[in-house]
Amino acid sequence: METARLSKVPELFLLLCGLWPFKITNNILFTKMYNFYTKYQLISYVSVILNLLLNLVYTLVKRNQPERIISSLNMFIIVFEICLKVVIFQLQKVPLMFSEISKYEAAMRASNDAQVRKYYEQEVQYCRRVNIFQFLVTFFACSGFAHISIMRVVASEDMSEFKNTPFMHDLWYPFKREKHMPWVMTVAILCDTQGLFCNAASQSTLICLMIYARTRLIILQIRLKKFDKIAQEQYHGNAERAIKELINEHQDLIKFVQLLNDRTKYVLLLEFILNSLCVASGTLQFLIIDTPAGRLSTFCLNFYIVVQIFILSWHANEITEQGLGVAASIAASNWHKQSKEVKTLLIVMMMRAQIPFGLTVGSFFRMTNSTALQTMKVAYSYMSIMRQNIGK
Repeated sequence: METARLSKVPELFLLLCGLWPFKITNNILFTKMYNFYTKYQLISYVSVILNLLLNLVYTLVKRNQPERIISSLNMFIIVFEICLKVVIFQLQKVPLMFSEISKYEAAMRASNDAQVRKYYEQEVQYCRRVNIFQFLVTFFACSGFAHISIMRVVASEDMSEFKNTPFMHDLWYPFKREKHMPWVMTVAILCDTQGLFCNAASQSTLICLMIYARTRLIILQIRLKKFDKIAQEQYHGNAERAIKELINEHQDLIKFVQLLNDRTKYVLLLEFILNSLCVASGTLQFLIIDTPAGRLSTFCLNFYIVVQIFILSWHANEITEQGLGVAASIAASNWHKQSKEVKTLLIVMMMRAQIPFGLTVGSFFRMTNSTALQTMKVAYSYMSIMRQNIGK
């Protein structure tokens, strides 16, 4: 029976964004074209960020359009966060960690444990649903943002209003914007689409790796609860050997989570800081805008950011909780019927399992469900400061 692949959705997004690190095909021409596409994507990310930053600085210096300042700031933060996450992922080689999933799934295909295989299949479906849900939320946010801007163009009798008003992204163009709106719209929609898929690639990769760690911890718990049965079926009744194998599995999992944390802790720090700023500037923009369509677009963007915050916090928290759950699984097993040597091994394993481990926000604190609430509190503080200073 073929085991479903946990990383199927992020693989697709990584391929579309030119970020897939593994060999795709033996075709040399296709490989060269894909490498060129990857370089083009990276250059375009940097170009858009610099363009947005220059226009943001120009708008801040003028200080005569508060709504435009907030809108430009919000858009710059979102784009900067997406692009910087992609850069960190590439530098830290986060997508290469999918090789661990491939190895584990190969072992899963060879497993005869129907309970474990069934649970893994359920987690694969869960991972896909979470990633697709987040993609749809992001898609509707980007679509709403684009739709409002396009409707403004359609409703305008002439394009003169876009002389001093940006279309979608506050980008600089080497020509008069109002006289070349088809080109402006094309560039803006391409940037919107690129941002959609880049965000989907980075977020789905991170979520997939989190769910993988959690899934393996739960499977370890399942196997610990019935280690005596596993010993009978696979090790001719040698419980000590079965426990040593499970201890090795536990140690491998701890190392995997530590490696994942080392490679993503600054991404999570970026999420904590910039998502707070995004929510703050987005909420302030919502209060300043006086049109229903504009408010709906801003609400969709804010909703996407809040969903992203809580999804990441929940799954990071699950790694810590399921890591602690290993000790409870040992207690729920038939440990008391085992030999002194086996009991000693189980006690040592239980003691290690009671030491929390998981993902951290930078080097500061562990990411849990409370991190999402802290993010919202920090966002409120940012918004208060912005609101006091925006009119000065």
